[in-house]
Amino acid sequence: MPTPRETRLKHEFERMLSIRKKEGLIDFRCADLSAKEASAYLASQMHFDVVKEALPGFLTPEEFMRRFPNRAPEKYLVIFRCIGLMKTPTGDIAKTDQHLLDVVFGLDYPARPPRFVWLTPIWHPNIVPPYLCTEGRPFAIGVTLDQICLMVGQMIQYRNYNLNDPLGTQGKEVADWAAQNKHLFPVDTRGLLDGKEHSRPLVAFVGGRLVEWMDEPSAPDAGRSDSPLVEIG
Repeated sequence: MPTPRETRLKHEFERMLSIRKKEGLIDFRCADLSAKEASAYLASQMHFDVVKEALPGFLTPEEFMRRFPNRAPEKYLVIFRCIGLMKTPTGDIAKTDQHLLDVVFGLDYPARPPRFVWLTPIWHPNIVPPYLCTEGRPFAIGVTLDQICLMVGQMIQYRNYNLNDPLGTQGKEVADWAAQNKHLFPVDTRGLLDGKEHSRPLVAFVGGRLVEWMDEPSAPDAGRSDSPLVEIG
């Protein structure tokens, strides 16, 4: 008889598989928790080295199911290929399509929500590596990971951002910049599941509710001399 945790983990895996589209902008790898990780994630403070050491152990969903046919993953490495922003070493704000999120369902799940660790550089008022939040609060326990991935993808694209409650000092710096550059948003108008440009409203789940975001004006022409964004290869 599966435990409530095992049942929920299987449900999460099924839902994550459902949003993994060949043409989409979200993919993932998955794995089990090691004993070291399980202990670290139960602690109030988690050392970032624990996350980095575990990164080589992630498998494709197909490989995970082949190796563990009767189990569901306990952690995910979510790969977002949508366009977001980052700050370069020279201080420029540049576009990037390389975003990684580590998600761990600890031994205390579902009593407590999974833990999120942002791994890649990003320029966003509500994502400051390694922390991720929305509207100043952690994601609700009842929201499933596939819903969170859709929400986070739209955060990356600057379809979803909160300038009134930025995350720490760096988040405040980004919020001040974003308030002066709203004409640049969203920085990516493609649908997360089909990778196509959209002119109709897009949807995402926030706090268990289905919310629509209308497409906003496209970014200005690259030739505009006052555009603060730079292109990187």
